[in-house]
Amino acid sequence: YRKYVADVQATGKETPWSVAAPLAAAGPGAAAGEIESAHGGGRLSVKVTALKDVLRGECGITRIEIDEVNALFPRYKIPDNDVVVTAALVPDEGLKISLDAASTTLISATGASECKTVVTHKPFGVEVSRDGQVIQSFNSQKLMNFERYRPKPEASTTPAPSEGAAEGAAAPTTFGDATDIDTKDLREENFGSHQDTKPRGPAAVALDVAFHDSSHVVGLPEHAVKLDLPEFKEPYRLYNLDVFEYALDREMSLYGQVPIVMAVHDGAAKPTASGFLWVNPSETFVNIKRENGKAHTWWLSESGVIDMFVFSGPTPQDVLTQYHSVAGFPAPTPLFGLGKQQCRWNYRDEDDVRMVDKNFDKYDIPYDVIWLDIEHTVDKKYFTWHKTYFPTPKTMIDNISSKKRKMVTIVDPHIKKDEGYQVFKTMRDNDYFVKTKTGQQFEGHCWPGTSMYGDYTNAEVREAWAKNFLPENYVGSTLDLYTWNDMNEPSVFNGPEVSMPRDNLHKKAGIHSTKEFDVEHRDVHNLYGMMYHRATVEGHLLRNPNQRPFVLTRAFFAGTHRYGPIWTGDNMGKWDHLTISVPMLLSMSMGGLSYVGADVGGFFYDPSEELLTRWHQFGIWYPFYRAHAHLETKRREPWVLGETCITRVREAVSTRYQMLPTWYTRMMEFTEMGAPVLRPLYFDTLGLDHGVWPHIDTHMLVGDDILVRVVDDKTGATTEVYLPKMSATDGGWYDFYTLDRRPAGLATVPVAAEYVPTMVRAGTVLFKKMRRRRSSGAQIGDPYTVEVYTNPVTNTATGRVFVDDFNSYDYKEGQFVYLTMDCEASTCSSKPLSIQAKSVPENEAKGRNWPAAGTQVQGQLPATKQVNLAVERVVLIGLQAAPTKVTFEKDGQETELYFTTRPCGGLVCAHVKKPPIVLGQHGWNLKWV
Repeated sequence: YRKYVADVQATGKETPWSVAAPLAAAGPGAAAGEIESAHGGGRLSVKVTALKDVLRGECGITRIEIDEVNALFPRYKIPDNDVVVTAALVPDEGLKISLDAASTTLISATGASECKTVVTHKPFGVEVSRDGQVIQSFNSQKLMNFERYRPKPEASTTPAPSEGAAEGAAAPTTFGDATDIDTKDLREENFGSHQDTKPRGPAAVALDVAFHDSSHVVGLPEHAVKLDLPEFKEPYRLYNLDVFEYALDREMSLYGQVPIVMAVHDGAAKPTASGFLWVNPSETFVNIKRENGKAHTWWLSESGVIDMFVFSGPTPQDVLTQYHSVAGFPAPTPLFGLGKQQCRWNYRDEDDVRMVDKNFDKYDIPYDVIWLDIEHTVDKKYFTWHKTYFPTPKTMIDNISSKKRKMVTIVDPHIKKDEGYQVFKTMRDNDYFVKTKTGQQFEGHCWPGTSMYGDYTNAEVREAWAKNFLPENYVGSTLDLYTWNDMNEPSVFNGPEVSMPRDNLHKKAGIHSTKEFDVEHRDVHNLYGMMYHRATVEGHLLRNPNQRPFVLTRAFFAGTHRYGPIWTGDNMGKWDHLTISVPMLLSMSMGGLSYVGADVGGFFYDPSEELLTRWHQFGIWYPFYRAHAHLETKRREPWVLGETCITRVREAVSTRYQMLPTWYTRMMEFTEMGAPVLRPLYFDTLGLDHGVWPHIDTHMLVGDDILVRVVDDKTGATTEVYLPKMSATDGGWYDFYTLDRRPAGLATVPVAAEYVPTMVRAGTVLFKKMRRRRSSGAQIGDPYTVEVYTNPVTNTATGRVFVDDFNSYDYKEGQFVYLTMDCEASTCSSKPLSIQAKSVPENEAKGRNWPAAGTQVQGQLPATKQVNLAVERVVLIGLQAAPTKVTFEKDGQETELYFTTRPCGGLVCAHVKKPPIVLGQHGWNLKWV
C-alpha cells in the first residue's frame, strides 16, 4: 500500500472511485448508495448514518460504512454489540438529505449546533463539518484502497463463490488498487519458518483522513510514545502482540489497540476537538504527517470492511461522550479495585501470602488485593491449585477476606492439552478451540507446554467458559476471588511473532454448526483478547449477578472499557519507563480507557530504592495502582528496603486511601458520563491556555482539579510545573501538600523527598477519608472530611461526591447519593445530582428491571447499605482572614460550630469540627464570618 501511496503522490493520478448509485434515504438518520471503480469490477456499498450522543441528544456523530457488493467471500464485520453497541445507537431522525449533480449533503441541526456531511460524487470523497467549520475530510488525497476479493489465477483451485456473488462477471485485468503496484505476497507470505497461506487472497482496505486546522493528534493506544503522536518513517502498527522488554519512542505495536485519534483544531478561529474511530480488528497501520495546516493520516487494515465514525466534538469531553455513545459506557468498578494492589510473579505459597499480608499490617501500610501469578496452579492448568504450595486455598482466601481484602488469580486463554484436565476435555469435546487452516484444532506452545486456544469470539464458547468460574467448578475459590487475564493477545510462543497464525479459523458469529469455521484469525486478531476478557467478566456475573466483576486484562480493543481495568504490560524498572507511563496512560484515557495503570516499580529489572519510592509516590495517582515484579527480580516489598522506604511508601499509600472518595467519584463519573479520570493538560483548556503543549508528557490531571507532575533521576531540588489556566476567572493552584497557592503559568516548585509535585485547582471541593485503615472495605464506616480550596478571584468552590454500596449494581435503581457541594461568599450548601439511565444489550441487562434509557435517576441510599454518610470535618483553605464565627443553618435553626484556624500557604485555613452535615441531606447552609 505504501508503494500505492507513493505512486499516487508522485503521479497525481485521480482516485478511481466515484458514486454510481446516488445516496438516498435508508432508514432513520441514514443515506445509502453505491460507488464504483473506473477500472471496473464489483461495486461497493456506502452508507452514511447521522447519530446523536446519548447524554445530550445532540448531533455530532457520523458513521460511514463501505462494503463489497456481492463479494466472492463474505467480508468480516464485527457482530452487533461486540464493539459498536448497536442497541444503544440513537439515529438522528431530523436528518435532511439534499442531492445535486456533484454531491449529496446531509444536514442535522439537532441541539444547538449544525452538523453537515457532504459526499462528493466524482471523485468519491466525504467532508464533515460542524457549525460551518470543516473538521475532517476523507479521500481528499486520493488514497482510498479497497482490495476486492478475486478468484485465484488458477481456475482449478478457485473456491466456490459465496451465495449471492456475481456470476459470469469478467475479472478486471487491473483493479485500481494497491495490488496493481505491488504483486508480492498476495497469495502467501512467509515469516521466518511460518507461512501464511492467504487462501482468500488480498483484501486490504484503506482510506486517507485529513484533520483540518490541526497540528495536534493524540491517541492510537497502545504505543510507548509521546502523547502528541510523533511522525515516524514507518507507520504506527496496530496488532496485539506479547512484546518482551518493549522499546520506547517507537511506532511498534504493543499488547492492545484502540484505533482512535483525537485531533485538536487549534488553527481554527475557535479551537475545537474532534475524534475519529476506525472499527476494524485486523492488522492495521496508521501514518501521520502534518503539513499545510492539516494533520494528514492514512489508515490501512489487512481485511474486513471500512467502518468508521467521526465525532465532531466540539470539546474533548464531547468527543469522548460521542465515542461512548457508540462503544458503550464503562463498567463500574468495585471500591477495592481502586485500592493498592500487591502482585508478584510469584508469591511462593500460602505461608508467603500470609507473611506479605501480615507485614502490610505490621508496617501499617493499607492494601486491598493480593495477586497470584501462574505458579499457584498445577502445571499451569488454570482453575487449579498447586497441592503442595496452596493446599488450602479457600482457607487462605477467607483469611484475606476477614480483613476486608480480596485475592486475584491469573487465568490465561491457553488451555493445557492434558486428558486429565477437565477444562481441556470439555472444550475439546464441544469443538470450542480455534482451528487450523485445515480444520484441525490448533495446538500452540505457551506456559503449560502444548496448549489449545478457545474461540472466545464465539458467544457459545464464552458462555461455556463463564461456567468455569462457578464455585462448584473452580474448586477452592470463593466470591472474594477475582481474576487477571494475561497473554490474551493471544501469545503463542511458537507462533509467528509469538502469536497465532493468521490463517487459523474461528466460527462464524451466530452459527452453531461445527462446519462453520470460516472466519480467519486475521479478521479478528485485535478483537480476540477483548472477547476473552469479556468471557471472564461474564463468568464473574454468572457466579454473582449483583457483584461488580474485577478482571484485569493486558490485551484490549475498542470497547474494553465495558469490562475492566488494563495495565501497560511488561514494563521495566527504569526511570524512562516511569516517565513514559504519563503519555501512555493519557493516550489510553483519550481512547476511552480510563481504568488504567502501569506496573509500579517496573516488571523487569531491579529498581533502585529511589526509583521504587518515586514510582509509588507517582503511581498512587494511576486509576489502577498495582505493584508487580518479575520472577527473577529481588523482593521489593517496602519493608525489604528499610525504614525510609517504608515511611515514604506508607505516606504515599495513605494519601491514596485518603483520596478514595474522590477516586470513586471520578470513576463513577467515568462510568455514567464517559468523563475521563486521567486528562492531558489541554483537555479543559482549549482556547484558554496555549502554553500547555510542551508539558503534556510530564503532567497529568486527575479529573479537572488535581495536577500531578512526574519526577525522574534528572530532577533536582526544584522543578518546573506548568499550572494551566482552567477558566476566565482562574484562581491558580494550591500545593496539595503544603497548601501554598500559585497563579496559573510556569512555576518553579521545590521537590520533596516525600512526594511528587501535586496541585489542586483553586475553586475545588475535595471529599476525603482521613483515618488510616488496613483496606478500603475497612473505611466504609468512617466519616468524611471535606476540603474547600477557595478561588480567590470568585470566592467560590465546588465539588462532587458519589456514594453507594461500592460493590453492586443497585445504584442503577437509584440506591446512591450523588451531590454537588457549592461554596460562595462564605456559605456552603449542597444539592442532589442525578444520573441518566442508558440502553444496554439485552444479554447484559441480565433480566433486571432497570429504568428506561434516558430516564434521569434520582438517588437515595437506604439505611440497609450501612454506609457512613456523616461529615466529621470541613477544612476551609485559602481564606484571606481568620473567621470569627462559623454556623450551621437548617430548617430555620442556627447552630454555632467549633473551629480552629492556622496559617497555611501564606493564607488562613479553618478547621470546622463535627458539623452536622450528612451527605444526601440537603437544605442546609454552612456559613462563616
